[in-house]
Amino acid sequence: MFLGSTGTGKTFTACCIANALLEKDYSVRATTFGEIAAKLQGSWDKEEIYKELARYDLLALDDLGAERDTSYMDEIVFTVIDARSAAKKPMIITSNMDAAEFINGGEIAKNRVFSRLKEMCIPVTVSRRDRRHERMMLESAADIARLLQAGE
Repeated sequence: MFLGSTGTGKTFTACCIANALLEKDYSVRATTFGEIAAKLQGSWDKEEIYKELARYDLLALDDLGAERDTSYMDEIVFTVIDARSAAKKPMIITSNMDAAEFINGGEIAKNRVFSRLKEMCIPVTVSRRDRRHERMMLESAADIARLLQAGE
């Protein structure tokens, strides 16, 4: 489980691992709980969607905690993670929460999820600088320099 603020490379790292496994012919799925919820809403056979997610050799779930905070979404998160736990299949999860939030878990509805995650995942804090912010600052500086040169 990769924990840390935005732009630090959590998703990139998870996708690198997923791609390396794909190259070795493992079945891998990278998704978000928002995408899973959208697929469930459009399906008559919700159980088949959960079974499909449990079949992959690796499931990479991006941005845990960014999904809508509803009891319906809590149930989706629990069901997916519980199915992976029961199948003893690995997951990579990214989240913007910090290690303390992961350890404490929060409210009861989420504690069921965090209990399973603590059993299944090794928390890794990714603490680089926000590369998107740095890129924006560099590009903004270059844009300002071009505008100043154009005005001369």
